[in-house]
Amino acid sequence: ETFCVTVSSIGGDLFEVACTRDMVGKELWRQVAAEYAPPGSRKMPRVLIGHKAMENDVNLAKQGLKGGDVLNIIVEEITEGMCRDVAEKVKQGHELTFEDLHVWHSIRTLTDGIVIQAFKQNLSLPAGLQSLTLGRLF
Repeated sequence: ETFCVTVSSIGGDLFEVACTRDMVGKELWRQVAAEYAPPGSRKMPRVLIGHKAMENDVNLAKQGLKGGDVLNIIVEEITEGMCRDVAEKVKQGHELTFEDLHVWHSIRTLTDGIVIQAFKQNLSLPAGLQSLTLGRLF
């Protein structure tokens, strides 16, 4: 069963999203991110159901979401610290969450060691990459 919810930003922008009862939070988050914070942007959307953060791995019906509901979105700036933390996760070979992947695509500068490790993990280069430093490996 498909239903629509409305997403509202602090600035008053509204848009509708088609959902299904078995859809999980991160699937809705991806649709919201595509609208407010496309890959490569320095924005991290946070979706709220009422005053509570949407749960990423729980289906929308279990979170009480139904047709006609209004969700709120807060957009935070992705910091250099967040980018460094995600780059370090990649360097160490750790698995990235979907939010980590969003931060990954906002990274603007990388070194060859991190890029090689990213390729080992089947990650594409960040969408926002502006500078790649090649060192002794090349």
